Amino acid sequence: MNELQIWLPIALAALAIAVTIAVFVLNRRKVGREKYRELLDKFLNPLDSYLKRNKTAFEALLKDHEIEVNRLEFFPSHLKYFQQLPETDLRKKFWLTDIQGIHSVNRDAVKLIKIYEGNTLLRRQFREECGNFVKHADDWKARWDDALGSTPVIASTDEREIASTFPHSMERELQAEIERISALARIRPTT
Repeated sequence: MNELQIWLPIALAALAIAVTIAVFVLNRRKVGREKYRELLDKFLNPLDSYLKRNKTAFEALLKDHEIEVNRLEFFPSHLKYFQQLPETDLRKKFWLTDIQGIHSVNRDAVKLIKIYEGNTLLRRQFREECGNFVKHADDWKARWDDALGSTPVIASTDEREIASTFPHSMERELQAEIERISALARIRPTT
């Protein structure tokens, strides 16, 4: 009976400590998963939606017009073609509407990236791709500002590339980041 009186309080104290540690660890994991879920819900999934929306809009531009619209952002002669279209040409109006829509979505994507660019839960490679996308969006807007005559940017008329292309590795890195963060949050990706 003496041994039971000695070991029972020790065993109960050890059990209480083990339960407290288990609850603490489970709560920490839950808080960590919530951070990852928030990152998915407020950054990665909206960014994915922005990129997909712009990709669809850009592909529509490529299909609907007689010149290579993807070249409009890169080469002065194509920009000049756009500039020389009369204001009454419906193509110019449609392009302008599409381009303004792409700019708007790019602005939203850049704002989102700026908010989360320093988040240490994101991989370095993904943060670098986000930086490349911001540069692309800025370059693309500058080319169109020039084409529309609001900000002269082009100094020469040679056929060299004057804007960065869309960083296609951004799509791959974004999907990898969504999968990684989803796994850490223990939820299935929505894409």
